[in-house]
Amino acid sequence: MKKEDIPLRTSQKLMYLLFFWGVFTLVMANGYKENGYTRKYREAWKFMKIGFSISVALLILVVAVFY
Repeated sequence: MKKEDIPLRTSQKLMYLLFFWGVFTLVMANGYKENGYTRKYREAWKFMKIGFSISVALLILVVAVFY
């Protein structure tokens, strides 16, 4: 398997899903691209976007329920 085709491990996906807002995760995700891991880079950003979307949806839901 080529370096650019290596996928993220499940634990890494979970980390990017839960800690999308951290500076550490942003640096790690950008480091994948700099080191030639293009699939890991794309997947990391995908899971950070999903995590952000879930948190916004939960925030809207909580505000709607308790307002």
